[in-house]
Amino acid sequence: MRNSNYILILVSSLFTALSTLGAVFLTNKLNNERLIIQFEIDRKNRQQDLIGAKREELYQLLYQWTHDTQIVDTMFFNIYNGYLSRYYMSPPTQEARDALKNEMYAEEKVYSEKKKELNELYSKIKMIIIIYFPFLDQKFSDINAFRINWVNELEAGFRPFLETFFAGTYEEGRLKIQQKNQELWLLVEELLLLDCNEQSKS
Repeated sequence: MRNSNYILILVSSLFTALSTLGAVFLTNKLNNERLIIQFEIDRKNRQQDLIGAKREELYQLLYQWTHDTQIVDTMFFNIYNGYLSRYYMSPPTQEARDALKNEMYAEEKVYSEKKKELNELYSKIKMIIIIYFPFLDQKFSDINAFRINWVNELEAGFRPFLETFFAGTYEEGRLKIQQKNQELWLLVEELLLLDCNEQSKS
């Protein structure tokens, strides 16, 4: 009789221990699954926050880049259209020409620095697009190709000598720069619209 009681107690204890271990195992498994799910949710939230922050940064840089292109183009136009005309036509003496040439070199230095900043701005935009918004890369490459063609056209307009691409008055030249810049804005707006369409899909 005693042996039967001992066996019953032993079986009962063993069952209780196994049940406890099973409950602990299931609890740990569920906790791990909840942690994995929570980590994934947190990861997605952090990713969305990062993408949102980079999208805001991209829009600001695009605005600045588009705005600064007109400043740089206008600086170039002012230097070469204004100074070259005065250098070759107005100053009556070599001394006056030398003074004007030095002034033009100083303006060129400022222009070169601004152009360098513009190129660095372009590099930042390109990097953000490649890493976070690769679907915009081709469109931005097309925009930059438009920009490069326009710059080449603008700079080539002052070679050789005073055979200017604008073939008109000074004001007409400035208006042409504004027109090209407006076309650039439209291309950038198309890029932003492409981004909005991509957001609506996700």
